[in-house]
Amino acid sequence: MFRFQNGTVSINIRGFLMFIAMLIYCQPEYLKSIPAMGRIYRDFMLVGIMFVMFSYISKKRFPNFFVWLVLLYNSWLTFLTIQNNGDIKRAIFQLLLFTGFVSMIDIFSENMQDLIESLLFTFEMVVYLNFVTVLFFPDGFFHRVNDAYGITKEWFLGADNNFLFTLFPATLIALLYKNLGGVKIRAYSLISIILATQLIKGSGTAKVGIVALILFDLVPLVKYILTPYRGLVISSTLSFLIVVTGKVEFLRGIVEGVLGKDLTFTSRTFIWDNAMSAIREKPFGYGMMTFTDNVHILGNFPGWIWKGATHAHNNFLQVLFQGGYLGFGVYFLIILKGAMLCRKYWDDRNARLLFYGLFIFTIISITENLEMQMMYLVIILPFLLPNILVKEGGKNG
Repeated sequence: MFRFQNGTVSINIRGFLMFIAMLIYCQPEYLKSIPAMGRIYRDFMLVGIMFVMFSYISKKRFPNFFVWLVLLYNSWLTFLTIQNNGDIKRAIFQLLLFTGFVSMIDIFSENMQDLIESLLFTFEMVVYLNFVTVLFFPDGFFHRVNDAYGITKEWFLGADNNFLFTLFPATLIALLYKNLGGVKIRAYSLISIILATQLIKGSGTAKVGIVALILFDLVPLVKYILTPYRGLVISSTLSFLIVVTGKVEFLRGIVEGVLGKDLTFTSRTFIWDNAMSAIREKPFGYGMMTFTDNVHILGNFPGWIWKGATHAHNNFLQVLFQGGYLGFGVYFLIILKGAMLCRKYWDDRNARLLFYGLFIFTIISITENLEMQMMYLVIILPFLLPNILVKEGGKNG
């Protein structure tokens, strides 16, 4: 985005516009908490949608397959929300946010170098700012009050348990940038700050996921063990054993020792049971319900209601709960198609990196709801592998 030559600095206008667009869609929690910024985000999102439509029409270009899948999935959620008289405003906002974001990625993917650098610069800005707030405001940079948790402690990127939604895709982009021949010190610096942030404040899930992604990329032997087929089988089997059958005793060491949770995954097993019962009652899905309605279904514990159960605390159950089996089928198709594209280009290092990100995404999904716009990078980047290979100029083993 910035070019240094003969002591002068020049700005790549296209790269700068990409950076502004990515910054609009990143939406750190602190800025979202400011009412005026919320309105600015909404206005710029609408401008972004118009820009995307104009770009597709003017270039006579058909959107990438993943754009249609994301649009279909979120349109289905919006339809269900309207049909079930749910949180219609939030459903429409998510439809515009997620579809606009992935469409913007698709449009900008014509120049992968500028896109990756713009994403990196966006993550550098928000991750470094967040680290400063974590470092100098250990008891929280700002606070909010909600029914479930009382007074919250939050930093630039929100509560520490939510750092994952930015730091994990940031790690993936930093590694991809490095592999594509970018300035290594920038990638290493960003990853170092991400790890430092997690060391000071962060969840066990985020720490394990981020460290695993880095190690998988560094250790060549992993490519012979964790193939796309095996990865999908492993994640599917773990999801079935842990969530459906409740057989978690064999994971006691990891759950209690590494993740710092008990064998109910901090009461998540009760929420999962409630979610599965609700899905059986309404297999076509509920759409996006109000948080209060979610709590009365998912937070219905023996003898009391837990107000923190505003979602299923499992990404795939959340997709099933909201979108039913049809919505889940579309969502899973995005992941499956991405994994198959990684398999197709498996000899390339970045194809393997993107699959490792996808695999870890499916594992983290067991205990987390990952329906956040920046996390969509993890599942749509494999669709851009042909563009990445063109940027590389060939195979990168």
